[in-house]
Amino acid sequence: MKSFLSKDVETVHRIIFELESEQHCSERLAAFDFLIVLLRKIIHEILIIFATIISSYLAECTNQDRLLVIALEHLIHLMLFGDEICHLIIQHGGLDSLLYFCEVSSITNGTLRLLLRCLAILCGNYQGALKLLTLNKFDLIIQLLLTSSIACSAEAAGILTQLTSPDQNYVRLGNMMPRIVIRILEIVDKSKLAESLLLALAALANITVQETGTIEILYEQNAIKRIVQAYKRPKCHNVFIQEQLLTVFISLANGAYIEALISQGGIDLLLSLLATSNPTYANYCMRTQIRATQCLRTIANHGIGLKAIHEMNGYRMILEVIQDNDAPLAAKSNLWWIMEQLEKKYHFESAV
Repeated sequence: MKSFLSKDVETVHRIIFELESEQHCSERLAAFDFLIVLLRKIIHEILIIFATIISSYLAECTNQDRLLVIALEHLIHLMLFGDEICHLIIQHGGLDSLLYFCEVSSITNGTLRLLLRCLAILCGNYQGALKLLTLNKFDLIIQLLLTSSIACSAEAAGILTQLTSPDQNYVRLGNMMPRIVIRILEIVDKSKLAESLLLALAALANITVQETGTIEILYEQNAIKRIVQAYKRPKCHNVFIQEQLLTVFISLANGAYIEALISQGGIDLLLSLLATSNPTYANYCMRTQIRATQCLRTIANHGIGLKAIHEMNGYRMILEVIQDNDAPLAAKSNLWWIMEQLEKKYHFESAV
């Protein structure tokens, strides 16, 4: 690998020298394109070297090693470059080492958070999830979720999110589900940052989709009120959190928990999501609007739900979205239906 890198670096130096002296535009462009490809190749090779070194280091170091935290932080960034890096880390025993350190009783909370974050990224990959389950370490993740500090439990919830993904469905929670849901709601209660709240809600959303009995637990635990309160905290709301809480609310609406959505602030939050706007995440905002209107339509199909939308000045808010040229058609279609029901029931004159 080192000799290949040396040759590539020499080639880069030569191309740069030629570009500085080349006069023909077409030849300069061709050389520049090749240079970009070569630089990407070099960077990729360097990332592989770093991943291999860190994986080897994790297999040899102890939890007292001062470089452990730094190694884990770098590993997190490396794994975000894609599946190939993750596969390499798994092949070199990185996942085994991470699991080993998670079971060391003297590990600090700060280090444990990083270990769990690394595992969550690896479990987003099929090979990583399969290896963790093959090693029978799912119970370890659940134990850490239930018994660790809130910060570490949130990271463990991130692993649970990967393992309960509707696309893969690696595990079923069975009798553990109520305890896990209650613990996740405790994380929701104590989350002060969007990051930890997102980890908790993503796991909760997946469990809600997977386990039909989840919505009854959510109802018993006043989950809607707790989620709404968490979402209203400073630094605890973004488009990604909106997507997860909508999954939970839609499941509750489909289960006819309309009174709970009304009394615990769910409808008020859903109406506020109609105005979601963020140019950086335009596609997410469109999906948020569509899913919020789907949920509101399900709620409006119940008499008490339609009444609540009326009493919360929903007609005006719905009208604003319908008149917005940039609002997605699917959202407008749902809102048209709700508006027609409001006009029939409460004798509004159509404003459109």
